[in-house]
This record gives sequence, structure tokens and C-alpha cells, in this order.
Amino acid sequence: MYRRAFVVPFVILLCAMPVIAVAAEVQITPALHMTQGQKDRRAESTGGAARQSVQGWGGRLRIVYRSGTDIDLDLAPLHRGGSVDPVEMVYATLPKGEWDAIIDLTASPGWSILPQEYALQFVVPPASDGVEVQSMEFLPPENTSVIRAAWKGLLQREQYLVSTPHLIRGTTLAGMPLVLLIGIVTIIAALVMIGRRKKSAAAGILVGGFFLLHLWFAVDLARFTVMHLREWSARGTLGDFGAAQDVGTALREIAVSAPKPPFVYVCTNAGNYYPKAVRYFGYPVPVSATKEDIPRATHVLVAQALRWSEQDGILTCGDLSGKATKLRAFADGSVLYSATP
Repeated sequence: MYRRAFVVPFVILLCAMPVIAVAAEVQITPALHMTQGQKDRRAESTGGAARQSVQGWGGRLRIVYRSGTDIDLDLAPLHRGGSVDPVEMVYATLPKGEWDAIIDLTASPGWSILPQEYALQFVVPPASDGVEVQSMEFLPPENTSVIRAAWKGLLQREQYLVSTPHLIRGTTLAGMPLVLLIGIVTIIAALVMIGRRKKSAAAGILVGGFFLLHLWFAVDLARFTVMHLREWSARGTLGDFGAAQDVGTALREIAVSAPKPPFVYVCTNAGNYYPKAVRYFGYPVPVSATKEDIPRATHVLVAQALRWSEQDGILTCGDLSGKATKLRAFADGSVLYSATP
């Protein structure tokens, strides 16, 4: 009787307790490049993006969240002045539902074993009711992740692109510059040799360390030089320049015979470098990639655009939609149109 009297209130107490929902855990390794699905969702998205930054130390970032749709996440380390290096940007997709997502930060080439601040951007689909982020915290890196990140940093090739001749990142090992590490080791070794009164050996170590660093970069520079020369001889394009020189030449030829001065609008999703290159080679023809200049455009250049179409004389590209006549296609895939009033 006493046992029954104890059990019944205990069962009632259990039933009255609130149910605690624990989000399922999911491991996510971001990629250095967007998938085609992520590109398509981004091109169609009008829902906007939620941006924030988080600072701490660790090799993994735990995000406890709730979302009714899949959310694309852009993540990159923040540098001095709040700048982001595009090479260090990684992309991931957070699945819909309630999740405890563990994101591997070492996937970014900019990850450092030291404390860092990261920029996060949640790309929200149009039909989404937003993302409810309940908490974020840094977790210590796994030993294998640190070794893998250091090895990837050592093997990462320097990007000697045409558009970034003065923005060389340099090789890093878990966020530590290789130049600094080799420099410290070289100086210590040289000091040891000097302490042993082996000045010739110390001089040899210093010279050897100097040449080792330059050889490291020279290999990548030679590889990119060969790649660019092959591309130029085979297609007439050059890295990020593409066929900008041919486009500029065509624009100058059009300007000579045009009844009124031409104005070119560049529809692109690849930033402003290509329009600047076209503006340089096409001078004095004005070139703009700003949507406010669309009404002024006498010609439209479609270059590296994600979503565009031309059907029955109607050109649609980003914020532009109107009658246009195709004039010429170039080796890099860009197409020049004449806009019809």
C-alpha cells in the first residue's frame, strides 16, 4: 500500500515535467568553392542575408539553431580593419530543422591555431522565416585536424593570378607564416654555429634559408607562368583578364563608326575587376557595372553572369531586361549586345 502511494505521485510528477528537446548533432566540413546548388539558390534568393561576427579560439564552431529551410553559410576569418580574404572564404549548407551543427574551421586556409574573429553570413531563402540561432561556441580542434590543416597549408599553391599581383598571401602552417617559421629556425641555427665558432657554416645557413624561401615561391610562379602562356596561346585569354583586351578593341572599333558615343554596361557576378579591365582596354569608351547606369547603356556586355538569357531579341541579365541585338561572342564566354531603345 505504501509502495503504491509512493509510485503514483512519482509518475504524476514525471508527466508534469517539461519535455526537454535536444537538437541532433551534425558534423559539417565547409568547402572552398560553392556547389552549383548553392550558386543557384544565391542567384534566386531575395530573402537577404544575416551577418555577424564571432571571436574565440578553437578548431570547430558549434551552432545550435532552428530553421524551416536549408541555409547557406559563408564563413571566413576577419583580418585587421574587418577585411576578408576571398581565398579564405568557405561555404557550407546548414540543413533545415533543429540542429547542433559542428563546423570544421580548419577547412579554411586562413584558420590559425591562435584566437581569431570570424565573419559569418547566413544566406536566407525568400520563403524562409529566418534562422533562430540559439547559441554559438568554439570547440578545441582535433589533433588530426591541426595536422591536416598544417599539411594543407604547406602544400597550398600561391595564386599568382593576373588580378592579384600585389596580394600574395604566402604559405602558412596553421595560421603561422612559413617565412616567419623558417626565418626563426634559420637564425637560431646560425647563432648556434656562431657560438661554436663556425662562421662559414652560419653564413651558409643564412644564405640557404634565403634561397629556400625564394625557391618555394619560384616554383609556384613558374607553374602559373606556364599555365598563363598556354592559355594565351591556345585561347587568347589570360587568367582573370579573360578576353578583356579583345573586348576593349571591339568597343573602340564600335566607337569610331557609332552615330553617338557608346556607353557599355557590364552584367557580371564576378566583382568589378573584369569591368575595370574592359574599361582600361576600351578607353575612352565609358564602361560601368553599376545598375543605376543601365538606362544610359547603348551596349551590354554579359560576362561571368550566373543567370541570364536572350530569347526572341529580349536580353535578361540581373537587373537588366530589354531588347538587344547580339554583336559578338568572345573567347572567354562573354557576349556583347547592342541595346535597342
